Amino acid sequence: MKRTARQNARLSVAEIKSRLQKEAFAIYEEDRKTCRAMGRFGAQLIKNNSRIMTVCNAGALATVDYGTALGVMYSAKEKGKKFKVYSCETRPLLQERD
Repeated sequence: MKRTARQNARLSVAEIKSRLQKEAFAIYEEDRKTCRAMGRFGAQLIKNNSRIMTVCNAGALATVDYGTALGVMYSAKEKGKKFKVYSCETRPLLQERD
């Protein structure tokens, strides 16, 4: 976003906003596709009646869609797999930010 703003600094404020919005949607879509792909690949590793422990569940609080670890579980559930999940921590909610 900083790069997009810098590259378009000579344009009008309205045009800069438009370019930033376009970039934000592109980032959103890339993240959504990445999370869905991780979910599909990871779901192949989950067997019926598995027990799964996650330390950082990294769902929609960390990403724009399914999330990373949770995406795997969502995808497995969509495929009809049955499993239990144990979450030991609630990040990124309590995680420090730079």
